[in-house]
Amino acid sequence: MKNTFTLKINSENSKIKDIWIYGYHFDKINELANTSFLEAALELTKDTNVKVNGVNYSTLIKVK
Repeated sequence: MKNTFTLKINSENSKIKDIWIYGYHFDKINELANTSFLEAALELTKDTNVKVNGVNYSTLIKVK
């Protein structure tokens, strides 16, 4: 079953800098490959400067 994400961040008006998703532990960014966490993080950070668990979009996209 594919997850559906409905959160949209307006990067022009948003003061959000970091989003922390608890319950998902990883030591290296490569551990996120092929996970629903990566899919969610990419969707949340697309077209923004927001970081998810301290990782920005440009780093996340390299893992995919």
